[in-house]
Amino acid sequence: MSEIKKTRGWKITAFIFIFIFILETMFFIYLYSAGNEIANNEIKCSTNICSNIEDANSYQYYPSEKMCYCFKGEDIIKEVYLG
Repeated sequence: MSEIKKTRGWKITAFIFIFIFILETMFFIYLYSAGNEIANNEIKCSTNICSNIEDANSYQYYPSEKMCYCFKGEDIIKEVYLG
């Protein structure tokens, strides 16, 4: 009887580790894709949106809002939603 419990024990442990590994992999893929999206949107903000405006001397991208702001001094001269 104890031999049966021993063989079941390592199978349960293996299943738990495989499950945790799959969850961890999915989490890292999610983090990578989220970070990649933020980087791409910031590049769009700086090169495609604000660089086309002559008066814009700075930009700011807010990832939580997905908003790109182009500034002239302290004044916002353009804002674009990048959602």
